[in-house]
Amino acid sequence: MNKIYGSPQEAIADIKDGSSIMIQSFVGALGIAQDLIAALLEKGTKDLDLICCANPSFVGGTTIHKDWKPYLAPRDLIREGRCKKATFCWGKSAHLNFPGETGSIWDGVPENFECEFLPMGTLAHRIRAAGNGIGAFYSPVGAGTWYAEGKESRVINGVEYVLEYPLTAEFGFIKASKVDTFGNIVYRRGEKMFGPLIAKACKTVIVQADEIVEAGEIEPDQVMTPGIYVDRIVLRKKEDK
Repeated sequence: MNKIYGSPQEAIADIKDGSSIMIQSFVGALGIAQDLIAALLEKGTKDLDLICCANPSFVGGTTIHKDWKPYLAPRDLIREGRCKKATFCWGKSAHLNFPGETGSIWDGVPENFECEFLPMGTLAHRIRAAGNGIGAFYSPVGAGTWYAEGKESRVINGVEYVLEYPLTAEFGFIKASKVDTFGNIVYRRGEKMFGPLIAKACKTVIVQADEIVEAGEIEPDQVMTPGIYVDRIVLRKKEDK
């Protein structure tokens, strides 16, 4: 099977209005598939159900740290009015930014926009549950707080837990340092934060790679995500950050 696509536009061509998409967006531009986001913006796809694998301060490229250059990120989809809903981590203080950043997570967000806040560990475990066939799990995080309102809970060994369900998406965008033609992935630095989880949790996984090599060129013990989880591969544009 040929998994290599000639352009980001070809790789995302079948993403329709109303699709669900999971995108890594953790700690700056390194782990973000900017070319795929740019292609999605260009395509004009709307009413997306977006799952951002990061906290809100890192969800958008227009929030720029004083030492960083601008970069595309999931929040640009939100600000362009392309999303009907987004799921990301942090809490009710999500309007706050880190020192040195400018702008707000809510700048330009449509009034009818729906969002769901999750603790970062809960977000990761819900995605992991989807990738590992776990129907639901109990977590102590947020028990007894506003976060647990409306959720099923139970006490186990004297500790209150909140019931959490798997989190999946039709499409997953991953950024990777190196990928072979079969789809075996080697991540670099922040790319590995959510990349492996997204790869297992989404129906169609699209990888933006810095480098594409022939199958067999990556040593088996260096593979961080097996190619069985990867559906499409596109080479990163050289001018990207």
